[in-house]
Amino acid sequence: MYAAAALARHTNLLTGMDLAIFGPAIDHLSRGEAPVSEIKGFLIWGDHFHPLIAVLALPWKIWPDPRCLLIIQAICGGASVAVTARAGVRIARHPAGALTGLALAVSPGMQSGLLFDFHEVGLGLPLLALALDAYLSGRWWRCAAWAGTLLLVKEDMPFLALSIAIALAARRRWAPAICLAAAALTWLVVVVGAVLPALHPGHVYGYRHTTQSPLGSLWTSLVSDGRGATTTLILLCGTGFLGLRSPLIAAFALPALTRYAADNSHYWGLEFHYTMLAEVALAFAALDGWRRIRGSQWSPTCTRALVLVGVCATTVVMTGPLAGAFTGPRNPTARLEAVRAAIERAPAGAAVLTESRLAPHTVPRLRARLLPPPARIAEVPTTTWLLLDLRSETVNPQWMRAQLATAPATGRVAWTRAGIALIAPAR
Repeated sequence: MYAAAALARHTNLLTGMDLAIFGPAIDHLSRGEAPVSEIKGFLIWGDHFHPLIAVLALPWKIWPDPRCLLIIQAICGGASVAVTARAGVRIARHPAGALTGLALAVSPGMQSGLLFDFHEVGLGLPLLALALDAYLSGRWWRCAAWAGTLLLVKEDMPFLALSIAIALAARRRWAPAICLAAAALTWLVVVVGAVLPALHPGHVYGYRHTTQSPLGSLWTSLVSDGRGATTTLILLCGTGFLGLRSPLIAAFALPALTRYAADNSHYWGLEFHYTMLAEVALAFAALDGWRRIRGSQWSPTCTRALVLVGVCATTVVMTGPLAGAFTGPRNPTARLEAVRAAIERAPAGAAVLTESRLAPHTVPRLRARLLPPPARIAEVPTTTWLLLDLRSETVNPQWMRAQLATAPATGRVAWTRAGIALIAPAR
């Protein structure tokens, strides 16, 4: 379902910058090269440290297309749902246990994350599900081992691993808890303090500005602005508040607090990929809470929780991003074919300036960079290829029409079809 929806968005030219960032980097990895992103302009591991994306080099080698990444991300989401549903049936010993998997599948975080381009966090979905499934099964060292693999997903995953260590400590499993916590803290210090600055062209951690006023950001996100509090309430409501009875709630709470303490307000809401892993953590916390409430008998609390989960899941299905994922232009293939035809007209390996919606489609044939912001759009040189969407809402239409009008006078060749334009460099 999510693979089909993601591919539909790609066909409708709705995928964007993140897919254009990861596509070229993984293409370089598939050829045994350093994962450089042309859009970022430097080694992608100097921006975020996510060595796990190296596993994508093999499938990319088989099918070098950004759609490959969209399908793999959907598979990761589906795998986490499968593990969760299996655990739900095993723990609840009731068909209603499968509702946890269904609720996770349509949760707002999963919808927003799996329908937002591609992001390395998606690779962590099955890893987190397997770690928490091992926790609920009493396989403590296996839980710690799977949680340890999360460190390879992104540089902020130590907070999630540390929260799982806290949950292990709550069950008095001190040895795996201490080992996991030590590994997480060591990884955080080494990666943020040494690895990322060493690989960044400015020799700094590029996102250090997001943690300059954590207490002020917490107050803003949770109280004065309220988006963080709203996000928390919605996510807890979607699992019937059952997770509040489990130590696994730490796997939601600690990473959420780090997000709410950031100065970037995008981290506070339900958009993009920021709550995908939180949804998985809450699903397993809810299963643990179910087990603690029910015991050997059915509880009225379980009934109320199931009703709440069902109502929330139905509402999210009707109003979430998935509901509109398959809607779009009546004939999107005409525009898509025009984009592909324009890309084929440019020489392979050429550098092209374009916008975020078209950039993913240039991979791997062209080396795309984003057009500058409106204030600097006049600085675009005539010595580069331009791939433009004449119907775009993000690029100044007057500037694009001027480029087409003045192209012949400067010795440039312009090609247009279905609202897509390709302008060659000046001779």
